[in-house]
Amino acid sequence: MAVTIRYETHSLTEDNETGHATGWLPDRLSAQGRELARAIGPRGLADGATAVFVSDLARAVETAELAFGDNGLPIIRDARLRECNYGAQNGMPVAQLAASRAHHIDEPYPEGQSYRAVVAATRSFLRDLAAGYDGRTVVVIAHSANKWALANCVCSRNGPPSFCTPPSGHTAAPRPGGRGAYLCVGNGYKVVRRGGQCQRLP
Repeated sequence: MAVTIRYETHSLTEDNETGHATGWLPDRLSAQGRELARAIGPRGLADGATAVFVSDLARAVETAELAFGDNGLPIIRDARLRECNYGAQNGMPVAQLAASRAHHIDEPYPEGQSYRAVVAATRSFLRDLAAGYDGRTVVVIAHSANKWALANCVCSRNGPPSFCTPPSGHTAAPRPGGRGAYLCVGNGYKVVRRGGQCQRLP
């Protein structure tokens, strides 16, 4: 058996539109983001999702409520699905984040956390998810760091967090063995682990 996850990054925010990395700061969806959030619901329902797990940061909660608030699915907030805490650099320009990200895999951001800490939180979440939702499909709505962490946890139990871009252009992490197969966990992709192997479902 397995848990099937449809992963969705929170919808477009005002900070996204102005090119800022929010981190743990408050933010809200933009007008376009609210429209995009409503389109997430039918995808999850079409997959037969039985629950929605969401970061407790406001932009993710707003996305979940717009997507699933009217259809009866339980929306479960979980702080382990938070974005990486950039600490004193929360709200920095996205270009600054891109330039510094690789330096903070193990070293925390000043007054914040490392990506390794995000992976640890994600691993804890997945353990509980596997115990309670085996054989079921769930939707997870979180952030960019959680997307990397999910790929790392599903595809490599012990390796470091990986940052790479496959030829398709979707955010992904390499599967162990380096044979060119990728697990994509970008918006709208489903992730499943069966028999120790991770797969991407259409």
